Amino acid sequence: MAGSIDKTAVVIGAGIAGILSAAALAPLFDRVVVIERDKLPHRPEVRKGTPQSAHVHVLLDRGLAIAERFLPGTRATLLAAGAVPLRVGWDERVFDGAEWLPRREFGMTNVSQSRPVLEFALRQCLAQHANVEIRYETNVTAFDLNDQGAITGVQVATPSGRQAIQTNLAVDASGRASKSVRWLEQAGFGPLEVDEVWIGMSYVSGIFKRSPRWSGDSTGWRIANRDPLRGSVVRPIEDDRWIFTTSNYFNVIAPTDLEDMRAYLQTFLSPEIFECVRDGELEGRLRVYRTPTVIVRRFDKLPRMPAGYFPVGDNIAHLNPLGGQGMSVAAVHAEILADRLSARAGNGAGLDGFAEEFVRDAVAESAAAWRIMTMRDLQNPATKGKRPENFDEIRRIMRGIEKLAFEDAEIHHLTLKVRNMVADPGALRTPEIIERALAAA
Repeated sequence: MAGSIDKTAVVIGAGIAGILSAAALAPLFDRVVVIERDKLPHRPEVRKGTPQSAHVHVLLDRGLAIAERFLPGTRATLLAAGAVPLRVGWDERVFDGAEWLPRREFGMTNVSQSRPVLEFALRQCLAQHANVEIRYETNVTAFDLNDQGAITGVQVATPSGRQAIQTNLAVDASGRASKSVRWLEQAGFGPLEVDEVWIGMSYVSGIFKRSPRWSGDSTGWRIANRDPLRGSVVRPIEDDRWIFTTSNYFNVIAPTDLEDMRAYLQTFLSPEIFECVRDGELEGRLRVYRTPTVIVRRFDKLPRMPAGYFPVGDNIAHLNPLGGQGMSVAAVHAEILADRLSARAGNGAGLDGFAEEFVRDAVAESAAAWRIMTMRDLQNPATKGKRPENFDEIRRIMRGIEKLAFEDAEIHHLTLKVRNMVADPGALRTPEIIERALAAA
């Protein structure tokens, strides 16, 4: 039938988005080939293709649930590797620049570990799918299209030469650096519209062995300073260590010298993060990563998509890392892909029109997460981006909800459910909550 589905699927990229996409597709195909340009390490470590791995990462409640769905045993594998369970609302303390948010337990638990341990654990769990093959040190050089503009194969370059993989379903999980924008335009599908906001963010991170003199508990802390606009977060991770990240906006960069960083952390309004790293032994060096802009690529606004091409993860949207939503959004994309594709396989619909259907839903998920942090960022006049006409009201509502979360446990719970992507952001925009927020602002 027209638009029928091949027996082989190709996934480009073996990061979080690629691993979860491969796991989601494995039950639906005879073979799933994952193309990865790096030589992946045989133990957890930062690799060339993911320089952001040295910084704080979190798989939110919904993201972890999706990982567990497609890769059963994910949570147990992480805990066995030393990941630390943290009760949302209780174990990670939040200081907003003026006061501490009350500690409340809401029955949600994240697991805290380094990004390399998370990625390695997911790859271990992916090995349970015997029909998934990861090809390392391999680059995609081109997509093959037929006269109707549908994917028919992927051209790759390996250390031993060039090869062609026949497929009519390619998932592009190659991240923000994906060449999809240029490729789509060259193939006649563009131009691709991009929503973009400049924040000039940088963050500096390090991993510390916990000092024997540490007398506090093993919880995490998130501290914000409002003037100047900066923040810091520390979380316990595997092997009795801390990972911390400091963030700055507008091209300001925190110190990368250890003693200068310790002095810098003392300037925050609350001392907890400094106390965590004051006597700890730094492993390696402090690392810098920059996020100049946050973007959403509007694949959903293209007149048509190449049939069989599915962008996921950071290829669709690069989010403000302070929201911690990037990996979980990628997990949602994998879930959308699997659920919609499974339904089509069941009713014989094939791939006709599926790319357009997928990007509509995937971009909507990305854009919702993107807006949560972007609306906060746009409150600062130095942020460069388009503000909605009713932005003053949006700002008042957001500030009002933040105040309500201090005094109202139900509002606090709802904000955490939205942040963890288990509740729709619209749950905070009911007429009653808006009225209360505007009164509190």
